[in-house]
Formats: sequence, structure tokens, C-alpha cells
Amino acid sequence: MALITPPRELPVQGDRSLECELALDLPLRQLVDDAISAGWEPKEVFGALTRLTQKACASKSDQCVRL
Repeated sequence: MALITPPRELPVQGDRSLECELALDLPLRQLVDDAISAGWEPKEVFGALTRLTQKACASKSDQCVRL
């Protein structure tokens, strides 16, 4: 799995969400590809990732950005 690059800016220095998105993009794509290669259907993989993201967000509700 690809490494996730650390942020270049301190949290107080503007919006780092795009930088975070770029850092997570390749590792997430590789995870999806690995799951599909293992035999999971894309809709199963994306559904699972959605549910896992919601669970992770719920466990950190005070820190989670709602879309």
C-alpha cells in the first residue's frame, strides 16, 4: 500500500482539505483495486467504504466534517 504523505502546513494555516484529499487519493485507489482484485464487486467495495467512513466519522463526531 502506498504511503500517505504528511501535511506541509500547520493546522492553523488555511484549509488543508485538498492537500489531505491528494495524500489519500493513491492509497485509496490502491485499496479499492486490491479489494476488486480479491474478488469483491466494485459496488460492494464502495458501499463498504462508505459505511466505514460513516462509522469512523460517528466515532469522532466532534472532529468530523459533514458533507
